[in-house]
Amino acid sequence: MKSLFFLFIIFIATNSALAQDNIVLVITDSSYASPLEKELEVYKNDLESEGWNVSFLFKDKKYYSYSEFHKELELQHSMQKMKGVVLIGNFPYEDDHLISCSECTFANSFFFSIKPDFWVSRIDPSLITNLNNVPLLKNYFKRNHEYRKSNYYRNNHINAISSITSYRDTYNYYLHALYSLGSYLPNIVYSTDDFWEAVNESNATITEIGVHGHKDLITVNHQNIKAEEILYKSHSKSSFIDLYSCYGGFPAKNNVASAFLFSPFSRVLAVSARSDLASMISRVHAHYVNSVNMVIGESFLENYSWANHALPYYNGRILLGDGTLKLGK
Repeated sequence: MKSLFFLFIIFIATNSALAQDNIVLVITDSSYASPLEKELEVYKNDLESEGWNVSFLFKDKKYYSYSEFHKELELQHSMQKMKGVVLIGNFPYEDDHLISCSECTFANSFFFSIKPDFWVSRIDPSLITNLNNVPLLKNYFKRNHEYRKSNYYRNNHINAISSITSYRDTYNYYLHALYSLGSYLPNIVYSTDDFWEAVNESNATITEIGVHGHKDLITVNHQNIKAEEILYKSHSKSSFIDLYSCYGGFPAKNNVASAFLFSPFSRVLAVSARSDLASMISRVHAHYVNSVNMVIGESFLENYSWANHALPYYNGRILLGDGTLKLGK
């Protein structure tokens, strides 16, 4: 009888340990707690149904520096050892590989193989325009729930859009050679009309966008497309966008990546983007989603971790949207 009792205790302890292995920490601006109560409850239930151990943290504190917020995440990781963090609201930005690593700095990344401790993704509509953030968030979580319940068509194809003809052959070669989930569909666009047709007509699960950009806009052969235009013109059927333009994820108002993410007419749920300069060819092998078995947050780390790639210069990278999502089931 005593041996059975000890076996029972071991069984409980083992199951408890397993339950703690898949922790996702959802840090939410407390101002959203009441208006998003229903949406956050649905989101929590969806995550738990997929095997996540969900830890919610509502914050009313204002973080005034990147380093201050970095310390907060270090503290949370020391207590919870979470696999990932989803930030809902506006929290300090820089590079989400630095912020999620207790030992990572720009300087020592040149000398040591460093990999972040967890992934970070951000659901933050405050970077678009002065629109009311709550309806944008409600719409986002509605689409998020629909995707998880398989109401979205998924083929795992990649729709690769580029306007940089001088990079075309090398860019397409690397993406095509390294992408193996579904069909690879290259598009070279010469005008903004071409661009919108390529974005809105494709039903590929992933859209890769390789164009020039600067903070609040992207350019197609010297024709500007501003973030506000993206917010209203994007009807993308893709669930994931890889935005490969300089400053596409720059943390300021009229942010291009956020405009793609929160367009109420699209199905986009996650956007990977640069917060600084981009290096098209040298980084193309590290800037795409490549596994249906990984959640987007894990892929974000694996494809661009300092353990695997050298950094020739600082070019920050952020993941907007929900890092817990998978490409397919």
